[in-house]
Amino acid sequence: MRKQYFSSGVNKRSLDAIERSAFFITLDEEEQGMRGDDPEGNLDRYAKSLLHGRCYDRWFDKSFSIVIYKNGKNGLNAEHSWADAPTVAHLWEYTLATDAFQLGYTEDGHCKGEVEPSLPRPQRLVWDIGSEVWRLIKIYVRDYRETAVMVFQVKANMRLKSPTSLMILLYLTADKRSLESCSRENIQQTQVGNILTYHISPELIQFW
Repeated sequence: MRKQYFSSGVNKRSLDAIERSAFFITLDEEEQGMRGDDPEGNLDRYAKSLLHGRCYDRWFDKSFSIVIYKNGKNGLNAEHSWADAPTVAHLWEYTLATDAFQLGYTEDGHCKGEVEPSLPRPQRLVWDIGSEVWRLIKIYVRDYRETAVMVFQVKANMRLKSPTSLMILLYLTADKRSLESCSRENIQQTQVGNILTYHISPELIQFW
């Protein structure tokens, strides 16, 4: 799709402007957060929004994307190949701490400091989106709406030895059931000492 529809003309120029930027910012018009009368449902909506938004308002090929919501809540969508999640979490923790304890805000809620007049004004990117691209977008939106986030409660008699292995198993199972084919990733992790090894267990085959 990228090679066919976004490798030339106005689409390529707009795409290059995004891909050459350091990171991506989404100003989301929704309100998100875990508070309220339905914290579990709010968590589902919050997580889905940070993960993929409405399927057309996130950019996934950046080191990270910052999502800022209408009610001031925010979060990150991080691309995983350049660093593990704790690296990005530390970056965001440092950012929030600097914002709260060093930079600060005025009494009326505005950022302290002066506006830099030499900064260029935002420019709207132009795209040429044909009917076939819209058809593919509708397919991706349908898949997005079928995604759900749930709270997993570990029972007292269940000892969760490796949360990472459990998450990999859940992701791969969802991938197999969604695509009806095996994933290209390794099947399961088993920790031997301090080393993670991969194998296909009889229990996993029976589960599938």
